[in-house]
Amino acid sequence: MERPTTDRRHWPVTIRPLHDPAADARDRAYWMSRTPEERLAAAELLRLQHDGPPSRLARVARVIERGQR
Repeated sequence: MERPTTDRRHWPVTIRPLHDPAADARDRAYWMSRTPEERLAAAELLRLQHDGPPSRLARVARVIERGQR
């Protein structure tokens, strides 16, 4: 059985930008139209999605007996 050719020299090539500069301008305009409180809330939401909720300290109680003076 013949193996399919892997010669890529004759494959069609399409070059496109991966980044749309107009999208940056639209994003910037959107976020600048929001209040500072809304922008901060959105940043906090992204932080929680990335890091998870903040960890809390464990509550530990120990009884320490002191010697007499």
